[in-house]
Amino acid sequence: MSIERDIEFLKTKIRLVGENRKDGPSPQFVTVFMTGVENLETIPGRKKARARMLDSTINEIAPHNCDWNSVNAELMAKFGFCRLGADPVTVVARVLKRGKIRSETEGRVIKDFVSNVENETTLGTADYDKLAFILDKWECTE
Repeated sequence: MSIERDIEFLKTKIRLVGENRKDGPSPQFVTVFMTGVENLETIPGRKKARARMLDSTINEIAPHNCDWNSVNAELMAKFGFCRLGADPVTVVARVLKRGKIRSETEGRVIKDFVSNVENETTLGTADYDKLAFILDKWECTE
């Protein structure tokens, strides 16, 4: 995934989180985090890592009174994932080949992938069911 797509994802996520607060929109939240995205665009070097750190910060600092279900649903519909990280297609192929999830990040990517039922037609029922089984086995051990 390109840095331009990461930046588009971050801008969309910031806008959605700012708009979906249960006690009304938060323009201050949007302003603060959009400044971080602007810095990401202008400062050279390690942009992908900075984009992931900004995404994690949004998830940690974002208002707890935000309707995360609607934010994540819109992000999944538009981008196919709701957190920045490794490419979902690569992670899915790696986990299917290996037969197990090795890290929290992989688990989160697989969970997002399996939660989108449209991926069953993309991947095929047998592999989708295998992935769901691997995820279920991983969640039982965590």
